[in-house]
Amino acid sequence: MSIVGVGTNPFNLEITSDGQYVYVVNSQFFNFSGGNTVSVIETKTNRVISTIKVGTDPFTIGITS
Repeated sequence: MSIVGVGTNPFNLEITSDGQYVYVVNSQFFNFSGGNTVSVIETKTNRVISTIKVGTDPFTIGITS
């Protein structure tokens, strides 16, 4: 297990079925500052490989194959 720094106010996460990536929702829910992004973590390196801007106040995420 590792600690990986992601965006502001991480709120929820999902792991791909193959275990290669973790998607972390960074929200402004409850009027926190920052957020409104999804951080993509590559599990073999435990590094954020992408940060995706999303709509206002994201708090869940779903992954389909």
